[in-house]
Amino acid sequence: MSAPSSTSSSEPARHRRLAVGTLLGCLATLVLIRLAFAWAGPGWRDRPDLESAAALLRDARGEDVRTVALGSSRMHSAFRPDVWADRAGLEERQVLNLALDNGHFWDARHLLERAGGLPDRVELVLIEVARWNFNRHKVSPLGERVRYDYPEHFRQQGGVLDRWSVDDPLARIRLLAEAVWPVYQRRTVGEWIELARTRSTRPPERGASPHWFARNHRRLRAMRAFRAESIVLDHYHDPALSSFAVRNFALLVEAARTAGAEVVLVTLPTRTAYQRAILSDASRRAFAEAVDRVVAARVGPGVRRVDCPLAADCGLDGRIFVDYGHLHYDGAAALTHALFDRIGGAPRTRTDQDASKWARYASSASS
Repeated sequence: MSAPSSTSSSEPARHRRLAVGTLLGCLATLVLIRLAFAWAGPGWRDRPDLESAAALLRDARGEDVRTVALGSSRMHSAFRPDVWADRAGLEERQVLNLALDNGHFWDARHLLERAGGLPDRVELVLIEVARWNFNRHKVSPLGERVRYDYPEHFRQQGGVLDRWSVDDPLARIRLLAEAVWPVYQRRTVGEWIELARTRSTRPPERGASPHWFARNHRRLRAMRAFRAESIVLDHYHDPALSSFAVRNFALLVEAARTAGAEVVLVTLPTRTAYQRAILSDASRRAFAEAVDRVVAARVGPGVRRVDCPLAADCGLDGRIFVDYGHLHYDGAAALTHALFDRIGGAPRTRTDQDASKWARYASSASS
């Protein structure tokens, strides 16, 4: 019986090498295609919402800006610069709402860095403090309950050193990989560009509504994901403090204080059903208390807290809301008046028209 030839015995090894080489070649091609899209721009690392907000802040440096609001879409829907300016005796251009959709503490820090810091004469910075932003296990209310333990802006725009600095080694590897191939985006680039167009470096025309949700009331009301009893399950999913959020919260407050501004940490109201769902669950309630201790530790000289978890805490009722916690245009005016009254300043007397809108949403029930 003849022995097998060396040629026939080497065939399987050659096939394995060919298979491995083909696989590696395909992966390398995919990575190169992804990098080509990134370099071509506008691409997956561009966030027009953040960039337009940074441009707005840079352009406003010579406008004698005195008050800046930072936070998420809820702050953007709740705080009206025109109302605040009228109450404080300022021009509207001196008050900026720079809150970002799905905004977190890192996003606000990154925004300030991209803009070259706060304007020199800023006196007051309002920072939204949403307790769920401190939850490392929160999941997205959109899609298949995708976890977003690190902010979307960070996962797209964070530098390599920022990604390396996170505490969790597995998350560090995942975030470094996402620097090449991001696996989580809530919206397409086109959708972010459309959102960015709602911002303008010029004041809105007289009578125009610059409100973030002016075109989205019906859509938000219809989305089950944004109902109070649904979204609280995503916000407080397996609640545990995020060291990343705690660290960036402290750094954001420090940055505002270093700029010489007074800082007000604002907890915005939600519907009663949302708060009830938190208080009725022991783990959610304990997590909320832990967050309150973190926030309280930052309160001191130049840093205050305004805590309005319910509309009734601000003297209002549930008619200010679009969904679980976003506000419509008139509701935002009422809440901005309430925040001004809580924070203080040099107020102007409200006009009769303002007073009638205020009375319309005065708290008769905490719905």
